[in-house]
Amino acid sequence: MNFLNEGLVLTSKTPAIRIYNNFLNILGIVLLIYYIPRIDFTAWRQVGIIAVLSFLTRLMPTKLPQGGIFSVSFLLDLVLLELYGIPVAVGVAAFNSIFAGLVLRSGEVDLKGYIFRETTQKTIIVTLAGSAFVFFSSTFIAFVIAFGIYFMTEIFIMALNYYFEGKDSVSENMISLFQMLSLNYIVLSPLAYFMAMIYRNVYGEMKLLSILLFYIPIMLVSHSFRLYTNIKRSYLNTIKTMVNAIEAKDPFTKGHSERVAAYAVALAKEMSYSRKQLNNIYYLALLHDCGKIGVAEDILNKSVSLTLSELEAIQEHVIIGARIVEKIKFLHDSSGVVLHHHERFDGKGYPSGLKGQEIPVEARLLTIVDAYDAMLNDRPHRPARAQEEVLLEMTRLSGSQFDPALVQLFKIVLYKRGELEHVI
Repeated sequence: MNFLNEGLVLTSKTPAIRIYNNFLNILGIVLLIYYIPRIDFTAWRQVGIIAVLSFLTRLMPTKLPQGGIFSVSFLLDLVLLELYGIPVAVGVAAFNSIFAGLVLRSGEVDLKGYIFRETTQKTIIVTLAGSAFVFFSSTFIAFVIAFGIYFMTEIFIMALNYYFEGKDSVSENMISLFQMLSLNYIVLSPLAYFMAMIYRNVYGEMKLLSILLFYIPIMLVSHSFRLYTNIKRSYLNTIKTMVNAIEAKDPFTKGHSERVAAYAVALAKEMSYSRKQLNNIYYLALLHDCGKIGVAEDILNKSVSLTLSELEAIQEHVIIGARIVEKIKFLHDSSGVVLHHHERFDGKGYPSGLKGQEIPVEARLLTIVDAYDAMLNDRPHRPARAQEEVLLEMTRLSGSQFDPALVQLFKIVLYKRGELEHVI
């Protein structure tokens, strides 16, 4: 569900993707071949309990907005590393990756490939984290370093995976993942440490009790995070459903809001907006025409010139849309972007006749990407235009309808996206 890079072409990176996947797969296989024969099975009962709990956590992952999953099973990987060493931890991680994949991804086309990737990548992460216990004698220091290695390696591999799927740069993906997951890792990691320490110092049936004592709050935190991400996903789906309902009134604009949102975010990224601002721009772009829900369908789909009253009805959609957006708590202060996205740089737009810098920069941005996509696609009163013609028209209207600096920047964005051969 990464909405920040829709439509990005990755064909030129295909060889790099193969090299990356082959490297991780080969490294993971070599580590498995090395460690599995070295597993000590003398404590199989205790290990089995932790392995089962780890498996259960993998069956209840949190789906991340960018794609991929987060699981608190990393805590039990760390516990196994501290108590039983790298071979046991690698064996359990590999075993659980395989069987959790079979349960969670059953019936998917690339099931084998998914399981293979998950297993080899998890093997690499656990092995690197385990090196801390090999090189540091202090259990606490080793645990802290192992936690840091595990966390950074996991988000680095996830960031690379996202990058090769066309979702931002590696650094941007890492920042996003760090912001999203660091609190969970930092809050939960002490539980893993205390779990291992108590487990090591109790005997008999108390070992199982000590594990369960910490396992329950771990799962509660995991459940809370899963609910939080599900709520965010449901919220976005609700907005998209509303957008689809609006676009159903006007079949000529099907997919328009999604395309405009993708272009708006790409342009805002070029302007160095923060990730939070990019998210808001995405939502605002999705909702920029939501006010059309209050405009009659026969006006929206009219194929001949509009009367003055009909034109006024169409123009009313920005006011209706701003009122709708104003009711959304986290977008309340940005409703002016929707209200003013039909203003003109020369002051001849609507609804307020704002001019130049008086128009919010996000509204000026939205004006450009909205017009670009609209001209590229059929409308009731005219056919679609060729891209070259559209860009020439936008250049001609720079300084009158459009902010000239943003028009030029948008051409650079199109070039970087592979949609334009050269910048005019």
